[in-house]
Amino acid sequence: ESITLTGTGRFKRTGMTISIGLADGYVAFGACAYDYTNHYVASTGPAVYVVAVPIRDNLTITQVDVEVYGNGVCNIDTGAYKLDAAGVYYTASVNSTPGAAYATQTIGNATLAASWTSGQTFTGYSTLEFRFTFDAAGGRVSRIKVTANEV
Repeated sequence: ESITLTGTGRFKRTGMTISIGLADGYVAFGACAYDYTNHYVASTGPAVYVVAVPIRDNLTITQVDVEVYGNGVCNIDTGAYKLDAAGVYYTASVNSTPGAAYATQTIGNATLAASWTSGQTFTGYSTLEFRFTFDAAGGRVSRIKVTANEV
């Protein structure tokens, strides 16, 4: 048997999952920190935590899922910022006030398409940045999962 491949010789995956670590983020404002024992970011008051991730060329982001935990009081706003090669930021966001259990915040394909007007495909020197804004103590973010297609 033989197999014939045509094209550029590069396989393209769809629906791939990229897990984003939170430990390399930083506190941009207020009272929160990464908990190295329990592996989440926790707020002890109003705060903003930022994680910047370089994204390789030719990836189209189709969905962002973030695991959040709250106390029924702390509102958590998750912003996904695309910084394109021209230095322009595009923002897509979701927020919720989760109770005392983990819940998933999702920024879906339609929201990304409407918010990132330069397109969802990363090219050149592009960065994906996440900003988690906590309005009170008791909020946690434990996981970021990005779904993407290679183009």
